[in-house]
Amino acid sequence: MLDVAIINLKLSNLHSVSVACTKVGLKSKITSDKKIISKAKSIILPGVGSFSEAMFRIKKLDLENVIKKFISDEKPFLGICLGMQLLFSKSEEFGNSKGLSIFNGNVKKFKLHKINNIKFPVPNVGWNKIFINLQNKNSKKKFFKNLKKDEFMYFVHSYFVVPKDTKIISSKTKYGKIEFCSSISYKNLLAVQFHPEKSGLKGLKIYKNFRDLIKKSNEKFI
Repeated sequence: MLDVAIINLKLSNLHSVSVACTKVGLKSKITSDKKIISKAKSIILPGVGSFSEAMFRIKKLDLENVIKKFISDEKPFLGICLGMQLLFSKSEEFGNSKGLSIFNGNVKKFKLHKINNIKFPVPNVGWNKIFINLQNKNSKKKFFKNLKKDEFMYFVHSYFVVPKDTKIISSKTKYGKIEFCSSISYKNLLAVQFHPEKSGLKGLKIYKNFRDLIKKSNEKFI
């Protein structure tokens, strides 16, 4: 059985995600085939770009119910960047675009601002700290195991999520005057605004933790 199905919406460079999986010993496949995705041990949903276009492609490929069932069955799921935003109710992009509604909440756009003549442009690109929420049990014990509470990760995004249920927030990050949710976790689901596959050895630790979760979950379902 395939360890990881990397969902291909053709909206991002998926090679780096595949390489990260290989480095931690996960057998992965980049695919849009719903049969392959539904039978995999885990799913990674990456994405960069338009929220509405990604939702259009998910529906066109008939993947919406596959993704929702995978999550409801509590199988390991990792959402990255746009793949995190798509889990929420709606996005401000191009008016109001509806998401998968796995979680209640909105996706909002950063506003260009300054602090002491230092500009914080949109998009937010570069390294920034994630401050892990230790009250979220999934954060430290499962997904962010062996990481410090304030590690640097790599970001590229113009939008950020605002979850209605703050208990699912597993880390926050500051960008100028704005403190935003940089990851969520719930049961066997982790979704991150940053790119762990582009975040060096610290990011690879997240992939290793995801690998360990896949192994434990597979033993449960055998």
